[in-house]
Amino acid sequence: MSHAQDIYAGLNHQEFVHWKVVAQEVADRLYATLLERDRANKHPFEEIDWLRQSGLLKLAVPKSLGGGGANLVQALEIGRIISAADGSIGQLIAYHYSNGVWSYILGNREQWEFIARGVANEGWFQSSISNPRDPRLKLEWDGSDLYVTGRRTFATGAAVSQVMTIAVWIEDRLVQYQVTADRPGIVFNDDWDNLGQRLTASGTLEFNRVRLQEKDRLTGLEEKPESALLRNALRNQFSQLIFVHFYLGIAEGSLKQAAPISVTPYARGGVRRGERAGRPVYRLKAGELSSDLAPGSAGGKNRHAFQDAFHAGDDLTETNGVNWRC
Repeated sequence: MSHAQDIYAGLNHQEFVHWKVVAQEVADRLYATLLERDRANKHPFEEIDWLRQSGLLKLAVPKSLGGGGANLVQALEIGRIISAADGSIGQLIAYHYSNGVWSYILGNREQWEFIARGVANEGWFQSSISNPRDPRLKLEWDGSDLYVTGRRTFATGAAVSQVMTIAVWIEDRLVQYQVTADRPGIVFNDDWDNLGQRLTASGTLEFNRVRLQEKDRLTGLEEKPESALLRNALRNQFSQLIFVHFYLGIAEGSLKQAAPISVTPYARGGVRRGERAGRPVYRLKAGELSSDLAPGSAGGKNRHAFQDAFHAGDDLTETNGVNWRC
């Protein structure tokens, strides 16, 4: 059994039912205040604290480190429950779980455990800064210390995070660093004011000669170079899976909320409550939307295939990883 398979074994049925109930309670709380919070358009510190207090932030941290012990398939399902109530917060918790995967793949054992314990015991929320379309950062070296300067866009969740992964191009290599969000020189701009996913804190930030030390550099891939390319590719695969699931959650939540509206009488409509649901046009539209959502459940196969590849850990090869390609 690999290290990944051992620590991400997952919860049993009874344990996972408990966490789904917890997630639904948080989702109900989010839904009850959704319009008010969306209009206010503030950084979601309070919402992240709800996730923290409920224990959902540490859900996918191994029990041995103080976490909930869920596997990644289970984490995706929890993110979907939250997304059905509030797409923005669903995206944030999905990103948080994804960044936990990044820490495990990119970091060495000591680096990963430091972050995982911080999530479990201190309630850290994780973010990452890695938009490939941004201009490269200005670099200044002082011995082994690197000072970075520049602007980053779509820094989702960074403003409400306690730890972040920063991607830096050094000549022709993309190097990953992990730092706490209070590192001097990091400035979060309150400039995210978009229609849709409004509470994801996806605005810009500035690096003003932010110091990155050698100890901040994530070195896990270097320890097993023979499988590094494949293991690093798993990060992109999981990122796509989290998008699939919080999109599905948003769609499921929208359809659920729309159903009662379709049978609500309106002034001078000429029909009594409940009659509209029986009309063919409404049955057809409800069926079309439900059918459009149904193929998303097929993603379950890809979720489990990803987890199998992730569990292979350092032993991942083209042969035993072929099933996760989709």
